Formats: sequence, C-alpha cells, structure tokens
Amino acid sequence: MSADYPLASRLMTHFATLWGAQKVKSMYLEDDNAIMAANESWERFLQDADRQVLRRVIDALPTMGRDRPPGLAEFQKMYRDFDR
Repeated sequence: MSADYPLASRLMTHFATLWGAQKVKSMYLEDDNAIMAANESWERFLQDADRQVLRRVIDALPTMGRDRPPGLAEFQKMYRDFDR
C-alpha cells in the first residue's frame, strides 16, 4: 500500500491481521492500476466517513464470523447499517 493512502493502508493492515495477508491480496486484481484505483476509492470513502461509525464497524468485524475481509461495497453497507 502506498503512503498516499494512509487510512486505506491502515485498514488493509488491520484486515491482514484479522484474515491474513493472502486473503487481503486476493481482494485485488494483480494489475497495479486496479490496485491504485481500489486504494483511491477506499481512501475517498474513509476520508469522508464519520470516525466513530468507522470504529464501530472495525471493532465489530472480528465478531461477524466472516472468512474473508469485506470489499468496499460490503464495508460501505456495514457502515450504513452501523450509522442508523
């Protein structure tokens, strides 16, 4: 992850801690442009998101019984659900 995406990078590191680096890497295509675009999308969302809601989602992830990290669309849905 690039230093240009500090929040996205930190979240992906957290995902790697929870699910392992291989599962996080599998979220991305092997194309550098696709990885960069995904990081930019995550970073835009994370920058605009309420930090308290993000913390609630992130704290709940280990209890959700997931076998892989959420993609951005899944994470955004979780965020909306926690933001109610």
